[in-house]
Amino acid sequence: MTKAYTLIELLITLAIAAILAGFSYKLYEWHLVSVRRADGQLALVKLSAAMENYYLQHNSYRGAAFSNIDYPDHSPQGFYHLSFALEQDGQMYTLKATPVGDQAKKDQACGALLLTTDGRRSYEGDDSKASCW
Repeated sequence: MTKAYTLIELLITLAIAAILAGFSYKLYEWHLVSVRRADGQLALVKLSAAMENYYLQHNSYRGAAFSNIDYPDHSPQGFYHLSFALEQDGQMYTLKATPVGDQAKKDQACGALLLTTDGRRSYEGDDSKASCW
């Protein structure tokens, strides 16, 4: 007598495999979003260093632009667009990394990442309990 699997056993196995694959895919997508967020965080830290270098040369952030601080207006991998606003007559700044493309759609919890002159880190997302930094 040969032993074989019944159709019911095969269907149950396939159903379990499909459920596990669904969970795995969601976890993988979440991981990609957080790894891409690190691209924006790194870009803000490097942009902050470029701004500080500009300040050392000019004793103010006034007049700083991406063209003269020698830093691009996008993150290294292109998942974030960078911008900054000067405050207090050019003595302070707020850096902003805005997600673009697929990252903008999937990371609405954190949204844009912010970094200020004094090192405060925040975000503009719609989840007040998200850990974005």
